[in-house]
Amino acid sequence: MLGYVRYSPRVRVAKRKTRPGSSDGDNPANSVANQQDSIQRWLKSHGRDPLQEGDWIIDELTSARTTPLCDRTGGANLLERIQAGDHEVIASRIDRLFRSVPDGLLQLEAWKKQKVSLYLADGVVVDLSTVSGWACTTMLLMCSEWFPRHVAECTSAAKLSQQRAGQRVSGNPPFGYRLCPDNHDFIEVDEREQAACDEIVRLHSSGLTLAQIARQMEDAGVQSRTGKPWHHKMIRRIITRHEDEEL
Repeated sequence: MLGYVRYSPRVRVAKRKTRPGSSDGDNPANSVANQQDSIQRWLKSHGRDPLQEGDWIIDELTSARTTPLCDRTGGANLLERIQAGDHEVIASRIDRLFRSVPDGLLQLEAWKKQKVSLYLADGVVVDLSTVSGWACTTMLLMCSEWFPRHVAECTSAAKLSQQRAGQRVSGNPPFGYRLCPDNHDFIEVDEREQAACDEIVRLHSSGLTLAQIARQMEDAGVQSRTGKPWHHKMIRRIITRHEDEEL
């Protein structure tokens, strides 16, 4: 049997000081040690032998929402081991393996044909052999995909509300704003950067791609905050924030 563990940390704050022994990243419940412990306890309660060092496959610092199982280092290793004859897999929860409905269903269907048994330490049974089992598994995968998106949406809405109120919501204000000189808990409009934001939005509305907008900004001599060349990711963040503010 193979034990799969995935550790995906929350967004880290650079150079943040932490107390000795404090956690700086993922929810402690999702730590590698806790996932392994829950799996070992499940095996013991079901009369199975504990997993040994060579039975563990660990994906660290990997997002299941943006990276399919086959494209993760540990995930690819897991699939190779299955291909080589290991036909039992256990994880602490389904979301450690999948946070995408298409990725999950595609892989689980393949495992069904390969006669791979999947166990989850939280007690949930994955069964694609019946219509009702397939429906329950699909719902489980949908919840797994929906939850982080919902949290991200709520977090973004809260930050946007604070930003509209002029409150500082992160270490560095978003492009187009600066810290108030007399109170660094609040931000104010930076006229030079806002002019650049307006130009980016205008170029996007005219149909230019993100890469074309970046080149236009460079050609016009408009500098990014850091002075580095404009990148399509910077452009996308500014456009996305503008669209959110228009809601």
